[in-house]
Amino acid sequence: MNGRDGDLGGQLRALRKRHGLTLGELGARSGMDVSTLSKIENGRMALSYDKLRRLGSALDVALDDLVAGHGAPRAKPGAAATGTPGRRSIDRHGAALRVAGAGSIDEYRAADLLDKQLVPVVLEVVSRSLEEAGAWLREPGEAFIYVLEGAVEVHTELYAPVRLECGDSLYFDSAMGHAYLAACAGACRMLSVRSGQ
Repeated sequence: MNGRDGDLGGQLRALRKRHGLTLGELGARSGMDVSTLSKIENGRMALSYDKLRRLGSALDVALDDLVAGHGAPRAKPGAAATGTPGRRSIDRHGAALRVAGAGSIDEYRAADLLDKQLVPVVLEVVSRSLEEAGAWLREPGEAFIYVLEGAVEVHTELYAPVRLECGDSLYFDSAMGHAYLAACAGACRMLSVRSGQ
């Protein structure tokens, strides 16, 4: 997690207060204890992918909007907050929001844009077994992955596992249960672009 974690904690506190919720009420909605929520809001605990999803669900905020640190009323897709077309987002090297995901370290790109049609994430895959990866990932929409470094083994509930080398790609239904495993020594990184929310 990088320096933006504390900012995200403060933004989560503001979002909770905007919803008129106490820490206890948010804890009941998210299934997280008050001490954990307090540590997250004060930037003293890393946010995992699972925690982000639970908080997003409890606050009725899409995951990409939560990562963007907003939760404010959404702008129309393809339009800037001012209502004019032509949105854009620039991510500088090393400045992306890093979140410990299920078996990976996820760098969310274009996190400052709300209501995106696509969710771009650079993943460093760290799991080396399905046990380490945990439960199947299931996300609405479709996904495209492209291996940037190393090799990644993709497991799905409907197909045999497939090994993707650097430069290989895969397009699939991301609602189908899936998991990513590091398939070689050294860093295993890939770009994931997912549609839908």
